[in-house]
Amino acid sequence: MLAIRALLTAFGSFPGAPVNPTMAIARFVKLRHGRRLARLGIDLHTAVLPVEYNGAEKRARDLIAAVKPDVVL
Repeated sequence: MLAIRALLTAFGSFPGAPVNPTMAIARFVKLRHGRRLARLGIDLHTAVLPVEYNGAEKRARDLIAAVKPDVVL
């Protein structure tokens, strides 16, 4: 079976906010569904992007180059 690589990204905390809910969602998806997705041939990668325009763009580009995902969410 061919594996599909998926990259699920979230953002870190915004200034003045202690947490960003997208971080918890990404962790939940990986912990709750990671093994099931793997059995279905989906290799799930998760990452948190910094909350800054240039930093987020660079991190996303680096992740895409490293992971080589078929889909990015």
